Amino acid sequence: VSLVIRFLDNPVLFLEIKPPGHVNDLSARIAAGKQMKERFRNLEPITTTPRLHGISVMGQRLAFYHMEKSSGFVVPELPAFAVLHF
Repeated sequence: VSLVIRFLDNPVLFLEIKPPGHVNDLSARIAAGKQMKERFRNLEPITTTPRLHGISVMGQRLAFYHMEKSSGFVVPELPAFAVLHF
């Protein structure tokens, strides 16, 4: 599930929601991180704010991202839940 929140038709925040079971699968967590970066790349051309925010959700785990419009750099490189061991 994807949701883009816009202000004056400009994206300011987006959510990517995955099934709770994905949190137990390392490859699914890494794929979710890659999907977040792809979403930033897709939204970058139409983003007019200095910073675009994104949230990846898997069950009760959240990973917060942001992209600086000036550089296109996305933080973090990998979300915390991509490397956690359960």
